[in-house]
Amino acid sequence: MCIRDSLYTGLVKTELADDFYYLCPAQLDEELAVDLNWYTAAAFRVLGGADVSRVDFRLDRHDNDKPYILEINPLPGLAPGYSDFPMIAERCGMDYPSLIGAVLSAALRRAGLPGRL
Repeated sequence: MCIRDSLYTGLVKTELADDFYYLCPAQLDEELAVDLNWYTAAAFRVLGGADVSRVDFRLDRHDNDKPYILEINPLPGLAPGYSDFPMIAERCGMDYPSLIGAVLSAALRRAGLPGRL
């Protein structure tokens, strides 16, 4: 089963987890990846995001992979081995302690507090 062929639901993440695989990072052409990064940053700024969020897109394969924002999650799950955000970070080379440290460091900077993890 691939995310492209089914709906991504809580059932998939729990009861069907052993039969499901993730394509992460997504296999995108460079131009689309740049566009998605730009849309993500723009949505984050426009909506007043702070520190971290996860922006989910759906690509319309019937319209040249035109992207649509599905949701902006301003507080993505952080449960290792379950939540998408730590899984994405891990697949991009960031271990869990580094991810949590980066999120906390961003919050400390925003609050004007000293400290870096």
